[in-house]
Amino acid sequence: MWDPESGEEVKKLYGHNHFVSVVIPLPQSPLYPFSGFISGGNDKIINVWDASREEPISTLIGHNDTISCLSITADGHIISGSWDKTARIWEGTRCVQVLEGHQLAVWGVLGLPNGDVVTASADKTIKIWRDGKCYKTITGHSECVKGLTLVESLGFASCANDGAVMIWTYNGEIIHQNFGTDTFLYTISSHYNGSEIAAAGEDRTVRVWRGTECVQSIVHPASVWSVSFLSNGDLVTGASDGVARIFTRNAGRKASEDEIANYNASISSQSLPPGTIGEMSSDKILALDALDVPGTKEGEIKMVRNGANVEVHSWDSAKQKWSMVGTMLDAKANQSKQLMSGKEYDYIWDVDVGDGINRKLGYNNSENPYATAQEFLDKNDMSRNFLEQVAQFIIKNSNPVTLGEAQGPTYSDPLTGSGAYTTSTQGNMQNLAREEAEKRFPKTYKYFPVRDPIYFDTGNFTQIQNKIVEFNGQCGVGTALTESELLDLASLFKTLSNTSRYHVTDFKDNEFRALKKALQWPSNFLFPVLDLLRLFIVHPEGTKRVLRESNEILTVVNVNLLSEVPANQTLALRSLVNLFRWTDAKEGVLTQAQAEILPIVASLVSSSNKNVRLGATTLLLNYSTGAVNLTRESKSALLVGVLTSIEGETEQENLLRSMVTLGNLVFKDEVSAKTAKEHGALKKLSDRQNSLGEKCKECAAELQKVIS
Repeated sequence: MWDPESGEEVKKLYGHNHFVSVVIPLPQSPLYPFSGFISGGNDKIINVWDASREEPISTLIGHNDTISCLSITADGHIISGSWDKTARIWEGTRCVQVLEGHQLAVWGVLGLPNGDVVTASADKTIKIWRDGKCYKTITGHSECVKGLTLVESLGFASCANDGAVMIWTYNGEIIHQNFGTDTFLYTISSHYNGSEIAAAGEDRTVRVWRGTECVQSIVHPASVWSVSFLSNGDLVTGASDGVARIFTRNAGRKASEDEIANYNASISSQSLPPGTIGEMSSDKILALDALDVPGTKEGEIKMVRNGANVEVHSWDSAKQKWSMVGTMLDAKANQSKQLMSGKEYDYIWDVDVGDGINRKLGYNNSENPYATAQEFLDKNDMSRNFLEQVAQFIIKNSNPVTLGEAQGPTYSDPLTGSGAYTTSTQGNMQNLAREEAEKRFPKTYKYFPVRDPIYFDTGNFTQIQNKIVEFNGQCGVGTALTESELLDLASLFKTLSNTSRYHVTDFKDNEFRALKKALQWPSNFLFPVLDLLRLFIVHPEGTKRVLRESNEILTVVNVNLLSEVPANQTLALRSLVNLFRWTDAKEGVLTQAQAEILPIVASLVSSSNKNVRLGATTLLLNYSTGAVNLTRESKSALLVGVLTSIEGETEQENLLRSMVTLGNLVFKDEVSAKTAKEHGALKKLSDRQNSLGEKCKECAAELQKVIS
């Protein structure tokens, strides 16, 4: 909380356990008879605050994704919108209505004076709700609708990524629209008396509209993420440089001349990559004397050549002059480095996280891809479940400096049966090198501890689909899929094969039902369906659906751990391995099922099938990374499994994984090291010396140092 006059911090309030994404004032009402406010966060909760108290007076729980927007109904109820595609209305701590109908994240909610509720979404629509039902769907915008604001005595206004500000009647009829820019608009606010509207976004500019006329353009040093009129007519903004600023027309409240001069200098000194300011393009560079010609509208942009530089100027109607807002970078001269937020990068990408907004991701080849990915997720309030996906995007689209050495080959596993196909795995030991690069843990040893799970996350979708179709004709009436269900699976395969879109795609209920039905096939036909399940789990929305019916799905997986068909065992193990990719799965399934899973998996390290053993040793390795809190009994089962593997394993990759698992268990854990020694670990390692490859020998030597 801040003092608006002095800008001094009043106090800090703690009530969220993740990023706070939205805060709005809470008007006094019979429901809330105090001066307060509401906050929503990436932790999926809403807190109601009395401004005089240090802790929330109540917490509203019901959404299952980030809270993106808040508002108040005409009768004082709280409205919330979320990335979970719904809006909710709350009476006290009780959710009294769930507004479902949007296809993507809800980015704006608004209570109207007539009691209706308005929602805006990344699906490009605005919906008006009356008595809990959708009264009207508005499709005026062509891109993600990001913001809503009430326009007193007129209706409401919206802004979107199409650069448009649209004003609507309460019944959703268009009054007029304003286009001041072709950039993304993130935020919109109306003056308390409805006389002016302010909207802002990616191009660093707040535009103030009076009717259809843009009366002022306020340029910022960074993208503007939030704008709001204050009750006294001042304007407050929040920008991507981490600064909140208040602008006023009141001469008595304006900043000192030095502060204003410094602010103007911070704007004019900006270096702007081509295309970052609305109407600018490199083919519109004019001579310097073009600034002698007055602009035709507020915020008009001109680029002029001034010596070696290309300057960007904006027309200020109030001052009747051109103001410099930055220097355009020469695209050809700057192709080796790009500038974003004052820092140079080898690469800058636009990343769509599924809400219709392209966020900038900057990366230098010398940086750690995983550290950059984590910083990007934190900055944009994204789930850490996406860490691997963003990091792999960076790696594939750049040339990162390799730190350490990737370990082990990539395997291709033949599966038995008529017309058998192969499934590939990226489950190699590259995570060891990444662990050293990230420096999350002190690395005394080369091979352990490994603190990141590894996965089996690639496959030949065409071969898997063809095999399912083939087996569908053989598995008998009653269990075979219908033509409609085969089409549902084909749609599911299409979504899964487009791996670059995992963060913005989902599955239909009938597609998941078709998969579940196929999972009931006889065991001799089941392995391609289990392979599909393994890949379905790699998709974030796929895992969410699996978790919602975890008992049913995991029963199938656990039964096939003990199957007489090695391919089924292999793919059941890989399905469990891939669940380690997602936080919710680790917390909700793998932790709770460890007592049931680990003894079975520990026994499978002695399987006669090398693919089963690879799956088992990988799953044991993932359990040892610290991703799951292990009980004493589970640690014992892990230890038995890896020592059995070390004693008899013939495949070097399987053996290395078991050794790394043992290293994870005994590293800085004297009790586990003592237990391993009592179980003959040193002798088992010594007995294997003559049959070990170079990497296994190195790892064995490190283990002997720790255990002894």
